[in-house]
Amino acid sequence: NEHLIEIPLELVHVRNVQQRSDLDLNKDFIESIKEHGVITPIIVRKKGDDFELMAGERRLTAAKKHGKKQTIPAHVISDVDEGRFQAIQSMENIQRNDLPLYDQCVLVNRLLEGGFDNVDKKSQLEISTFLSKSKTWVTDRIGVFRAGETVLELTKVLSDMRKIRALGNLLELNPQLGQIYLTQIEQGKEVSRSSIEEELRR
Repeated sequence: NEHLIEIPLELVHVRNVQQRSDLDLNKDFIESIKEHGVITPIIVRKKGDDFELMAGERRLTAAKKHGKKQTIPAHVISDVDEGRFQAIQSMENIQRNDLPLYDQCVLVNRLLEGGFDNVDKKSQLEISTFLSKSKTWVTDRIGVFRAGETVLELTKVLSDMRKIRALGNLLELNPQLGQIYLTQIEQGKEVSRSSIEEELRR
């Protein structure tokens, strides 16, 4: 259940553990807030006499810093348990591309395995719909997660998912050769995806 209301900015709070210091408040976004205010409502849940932010931290921060109004439009969702709360927050972070690649892989697998309390396991297609991402996007992240911690750690230094998955496959098929490529990458050396894929074709 949810309803839309205007909430005083001072009553909306962000959890310390979720609050971000690197929000991208670009010039156009700030000017839009100054001129038009917040158009798309944030999402909150009731917390005592105040409200806890679930989604919309960028809008909330911009409204507090640059808005002319002392209120903000918000969807107030009732009966939200901690599992759904975390799932909704993670979904927003992914949709606005704020979540590191490593965390994306962990989150997608968590949704697949039903890792959020009171949130049912989801199929790859359901995850794709839930996160507004392509099925390939979802499949890539599941594949990297299932390849193990060594491959998953590569997401901290590489952004090319096809390259990461190719190296994961090489490590499985030829551990010794795969380790050579892995060491080169960890040392900061340039390793092309095509060279890894060429090894897989041999």
